[in-house]
Amino acid sequence: MSNEEVMFLHCTEPFYCGFCQNGKLTKTDTILACGHKFHLGCLVNRYRIQGKASCPQCTEGKPRFQCSHCGIQILRKREGIELFCECVYHILCVKRLMNAGIRNCTWCRKRFNLYDYTKLNESRKKL
Repeated sequence: MSNEEVMFLHCTEPFYCGFCQNGKLTKTDTILACGHKFHLGCLVNRYRIQGKASCPQCTEGKPRFQCSHCGIQILRKREGIELFCECVYHILCVKRLMNAGIRNCTWCRKRFNLYDYTKLNESRKKL
């Protein structure tokens, strides 16, 4: 598996594996270039079985949306929000970030804008 096939960054933040959906991690694991997070062992096992380096979430059937902040799958449309930067979050995660005074996307680092605040308020009213 070459770096051209799978680019990854190492991460020490806790998250859930996007492949096995198991275990809150605190060890160093992998974030692929597409932003999906996995146990390094899960990716290696998948590579051995399939023989090709690819993201399990991007390539299997319809896309499964994963929160850019916590890494947990967004199961229902009403639980998530797509920001102006096109990153997807749980509404609750965005509220927590805003309450903590964080005004930048935790994935792409772009600043939230007025459109995002308005959209978030509209989503809150629907709940």
